[in-house]
Amino acid sequence: MEDVKSKSLWHNKNFLILWSGQFVSVIGTSVTTLAAPLLVLYLSNSPAQAGLVFTAVTLPTFIFGLPAGVFIDKWDRKKVMILCDIGRMFVMTIIPIAAFFGHLSVPLILLSLFVAGTLEVFFSVAQTAALLHVIDKEQLSSALAQNNGAQSTASVIGPSIGGVIYQLGKTIPFLFDSFSYAISVISLLFINVPFQKEKVESEKKFIHEIRDGLIFLWQEPIIRFTSFMTGCGAIAGIASNLVVILLAKHLGASVAEIGIIFSLGSVGGILGAVVAAKMQKLFSLRFIILSGRWIFALCFVAFFFASHFWILGLINFVYAFYSSPFGNALATYQISHVPDVLQGRVASASRLILYTGFVLGSALGGVVIQVTGLPITIGILSTLMISLATVATLNKDLKSVNKITVAI
Repeated sequence: MEDVKSKSLWHNKNFLILWSGQFVSVIGTSVTTLAAPLLVLYLSNSPAQAGLVFTAVTLPTFIFGLPAGVFIDKWDRKKVMILCDIGRMFVMTIIPIAAFFGHLSVPLILLSLFVAGTLEVFFSVAQTAALLHVIDKEQLSSALAQNNGAQSTASVIGPSIGGVIYQLGKTIPFLFDSFSYAISVISLLFINVPFQKEKVESEKKFIHEIRDGLIFLWQEPIIRFTSFMTGCGAIAGIASNLVVILLAKHLGASVAEIGIIFSLGSVGGILGAVVAAKMQKLFSLRFIILSGRWIFALCFVAFFFASHFWILGLINFVYAFYSSPFGNALATYQISHVPDVLQGRVASASRLILYTGFVLGSALGGVVIQVTGLPITIGILSTLMISLATVATLNKDLKSVNKITVAI
């Protein structure tokens, strides 16, 4: 396999091509993430309708997440990724074209985002399943860290670019996103390795194929526990965004200062990605999980003592910094312990659990704050995070994991 056996990930030509294309694509997605709710709010003057943007993007995970895993394990993963990017490229152009002809509407935007979100489900599952065919297994941790670093960097660059482009024209960000998908397609065409082993035809029924992925996840105690633990943690994690905004406003922070708070989180994510692979070499999986869960819990407790927006920024920085090696370690373990024929199905099942936490957190966070008040909400979220840390500490299966192994 060309370039895969190189000791340095940066000498792996295929990975560099894949990473570069995806970095551009992720920046494009970050631009749209900012522009879409702003455009819906401009057209409707309704915060409720603007909030539907997140629903339109994430709903496909619940509808197509598990079936996508089955198809990805059957179809040519490289072709799937290329077709998904081509589809997203054209979908993003619908919005500016509709605006040009005077037919732009909120339902059309939400439908376009839903279709793009559906294609994202298939693309992401295929990308996860294909990664070990682009790199050597010893490079997995570093590759995941580089991908996380790209995501964090894009979260810093994307909104800034999106804000400038949106001021030039409200639908131009979607053209920028479309162009980013075109770059991704071109990069995929230059990768010269297969994205999966030779496919073996199965006579199993479709529902049984889905069940195989779920059963594997459930029967692997470490993957099962970490998947549900991360999903539960995502409830508090996504709700914390609203908590930070409301706390910052209570402290008299300006919009620019609130932006600084979240920018510090993005910087923390970038720096965390830099040290993620090194941490996996120095510490065991159990240590990274337990230290992560307790650090996350302490971050929520620290909200009670935030007396200045800079303290909120520091909390965001610490939380995001450790999220990178924490998530990197879990992904390394899962990908390296799942057979290639099940990669798509297990990845989609784990992704579904995570997104369930995101949706619950985004839906319930505002309601709980409105009903109980901000201090009580912080107490509830802190209790949830402390409980997760305690359960992880007492988990017998984690006690048996002394180090992260990468074995196929």
